[in-house]
Amino acid sequence: MAIINGKRVSIPTPREVEGSKIKKASNISPNRRLVIEKEENSFETIKDEGIYKLDDFTKISNIPDRTKGNFFEIRSNLSKEIIKSQVIDLGTKLFRNQDLKFDEINCDWFIVPNYRLPKNWHHLAKETPLLIVFPTDYPNNPPIGFYLKADLKISPNGHFYDLAYHSAAKEPLKCGWKWYCVYVQDKAWQPHFVRGINDWKKGDNLWTYFQLITEVLESTDH
Repeated sequence: MAIINGKRVSIPTPREVEGSKIKKASNISPNRRLVIEKEENSFETIKDEGIYKLDDFTKISNIPDRTKGNFFEIRSNLSKEIIKSQVIDLGTKLFRNQDLKFDEINCDWFIVPNYRLPKNWHHLAKETPLLIVFPTDYPNNPPIGFYLKADLKISPNGHFYDLAYHSAAKEPLKCGWKWYCVYVQDKAWQPHFVRGINDWKKGDNLWTYFQLITEVLESTDH
């Protein structure tokens, strides 16, 4: 037995059970996923190929699946090629005098070492390192905010946090970064369907996202 969404469910023996059998026993609906509730409000997603030790007090929840916020997972080759192409395009045109730092292996992130801040920031700093983290399903979904070095401390516009919201990647917060909120509403991001590698230029892309960054950093709205 295990407790799934408050109900006791019979789980096949032995106590060490494949994730696929737990899902089958729970009659999970499409676009939902199962998580094991652990101590201190932590959760572990149940995967089909995983092996899990269950007892009568194991609590399992059935929650909505999500695509946004998946970071640092296995990225498709197409996603990698699109990200590489976009970063190279920005590097040769927008940041051509800078030595961009880029994750060339999995294409999870890239850093502009000296991003020029707008005038309303100049009492704090004229430039700063800026980090972009790409969702695993990029370009279908955009980055969720961006990151500036934590020693910048404050923003004249607000929106600058020690925590990451909207399921943004939290890993950079452990490495001296703070998160700046630029959240694209559902269905507002419209990348072009890619048949050839340059098709990304016809829809929303990294250039679009840097336009949003410029706009939000210059904004006087809080």
